[in-house]
Amino acid sequence: MPGAGFSVTVTLDSGPVQAALSEMGNRCRSQRPVWSAMRGRMHESMLRNFRAEGRPDRWPPLAWATLNGRISQGHNGNTHRVFGKRGGFTARANRILSGHKILVRSGRLRNSVVERSDATGMEQGANLVYAAIHQYGGKAGRGRKVTIPARPYLEFQPDDIAYAEGLLLKHVTDPMAGSRRIRGPLVAR
Repeated sequence: MPGAGFSVTVTLDSGPVQAALSEMGNRCRSQRPVWSAMRGRMHESMLRNFRAEGRPDRWPPLAWATLNGRISQGHNGNTHRVFGKRGGFTARANRILSGHKILVRSGRLRNSVVERSDATGMEQGANLVYAAIHQYGGKAGRGRKVTIPARPYLEFQPDDIAYAEGLLLKHVTDPMAGSRRIRGPLVAR
């Protein structure tokens, strides 16, 4: 106010704020700890997809021809009678099928899934010739006459995405995140 005869000057030391913002920027540039932590989470999510035979929606069932092939080969490669006298599977065929999961015959597909991560992200994939046809579906077999439905086993679930978002947020905002291994999300579970 004019004529009041005094003034007040406020000075803000922005050094700590600038240092904190600089550190936050450094953590944004390298998210390696986050993606490294996510690798284990994504592998476990893939295993849950196999155990549940699809999440959130169940995979389409196996075709009769596939079931017939599994039964006739049995557990040890011996040929077995598939159908009973009154139609339907024999008791032995039902026993053989009871332990089978849709995409698990030998476990090779499930065991071929690998995860890789770096400072900018992570990826998950399988290196078998038939991995993509099971993930995305499509035509297969001689002359591509057989249609295989998609059975996405490398599918991230909403809780996996929320977990990743929580890890990223914790990594960027927590000043101690860079000095210790990230163990869990900031979001409530």
